[in-house]
Amino acid sequence: MPEPLDSAFRASCDAPGDVLREVSSDVLQCRILPPPDVAAFLLLQYDGALEAPTLVVQKKTDEDAGNFVVELSYFAEVVQKSGNARRIYFKQRALDGLMDRLLAATGGTAANS
Repeated sequence: MPEPLDSAFRASCDAPGDVLREVSSDVLQCRILPPPDVAAFLLLQYDGALEAPTLVVQKKTDEDAGNFVVELSYFAEVVQKSGNARRIYFKQRALDGLMDRLLAATGGTAANS
């Protein structure tokens, strides 16, 4: 596992309300409570239950022929009235750029470069 990237990812998940979750040995998530206006939008737009949505930044690490392949992704999770969480993926260039810079700063190469 690329230690500098792992350390940087863990260190960046430090704002009040952020929760670092190890989903598995290769998946790490930073779960963030959105601002109230974003939470309200997500609940209304995606027919959510009255439970706070979560913004998630996820790091998944695989190894391929001795090289590490890291996938950084982000999405919102909105709990549905059924009780199941729905993932909403969205595109945001500023966040894509931030993730590319994080990879480069920790010794990696962004696939989008």
